[in-house]
Amino acid sequence: MCEQKRRAVDGGPLSRSGRGTQASGVVLPGVLMVLVPKCPMCVAAYLAMAGVGISVSAAAWLRWGVLAACVVTMVVFAGLALRRKMLVTS
Repeated sequence: MCEQKRRAVDGGPLSRSGRGTQASGVVLPGVLMVLVPKCPMCVAAYLAMAGVGISVSAAAWLRWGVLAACVVTMVVFAGLALRRKMLVTS
């Protein structure tokens, strides 16, 4: 087992890069949720600026998909943090 993973499971201190990776896993989905446009027209406009043309209804589904992925990611990372905390306290 990798030394960094062993320390994380055992509750020992993580290296600076390990702490940064752990923090970015929690912060990035939240930041992405804030930056996702709130209306389907804006999603379609942003994609059009990137050279991808989609319909407004497809943009609405894409927006909900991105938001769902962010929520799932945050729940997974919260579960991992809770598991790690439970392992350290037991």
